[in-house]
Parts: sequence; structure tokens; C-alpha cells
Amino acid sequence: MAQKAKPSRWSWEENKIFETNFEFLIKEEWEKVAALLPDKSVDDVKLHYEHLLEDLKLIGSGHVPLPKYVEEEEEEEEEDGQVKSDHL
Repeated sequence: MAQKAKPSRWSWEENKIFETNFEFLIKEEWEKVAALLPDKSVDDVKLHYEHLLEDLKLIGSGHVPLPKYVEEEEEEEEEDGQVKSDHL
């Protein structure tokens, strides 16, 4: 049985490069993205992409709660009649 590659750690900068080259990922042009990431192999890029797709499926199916953003929390507090002190 073939072993699955272990996911490697990705820095913020590496993720940014990965994300900004999404057009190559959806065309499965792994080599082009890997060439921009000196510490990542083609297999690393493929695996990272597969994990991204898995995450998107979980989010889309409602299995992962979306984060609350500051604006949403403020709106909920205003609806509850609470006012934050920094708004006074």
C-alpha cells in the first residue's frame, strides 16, 4: 500500500504565493507553482491543494463554523441593545 505524503508546514508567504497562483492549480500545473516555492516539491503543492479542497468541502457542507468578524459581533451587540464603550 502506498504511503501518503506528510503535509509540510507552510509559511504565510508560501501560502500567499500558493493562493495568488490559483489559476495554475485549477489547471493542475503543479510544476509552475512549485517552481515559485523553493522549499516545496510538486508533491507538496498537490497535497496542499488537496487539503484546500477538503477544507472547502467541509466549510461548504456546514461542518466548519465560519469565524465571526468584528463587524458581525458589533451588529449582534447592537441588536441585543448593548453598546460597546468605545462607541460612546
